[in-house]
Amino acid sequence: MNPVSHDRHGDISRELTALIGSAPVCTRCLAFRVGRTRVDVYQLLQQIAEATRLHTDVGRCERCLHDTVVHQIARVLSQNGG
Repeated sequence: MNPVSHDRHGDISRELTALIGSAPVCTRCLAFRVGRTRVDVYQLLQQIAEATRLHTDVGRCERCLHDTVVHQIARVLSQNGG
């Protein structure tokens, strides 16, 4: 059985996408924010990565301010430079 119920799956994915769309955030903070385990969040991040340009790297989490593995939606610059 999938640990993330299908009725809330879309809401959680949208919330995760919004959180990592504006700043790098670690899995621990994401899990705390959406009320799921880190394993659940990691699985959702894998699905988000299939549809977006998910950037995962070591850096500072903008929520807890720890240096750790963080996730953020990569921004694509337009050809006009903005």
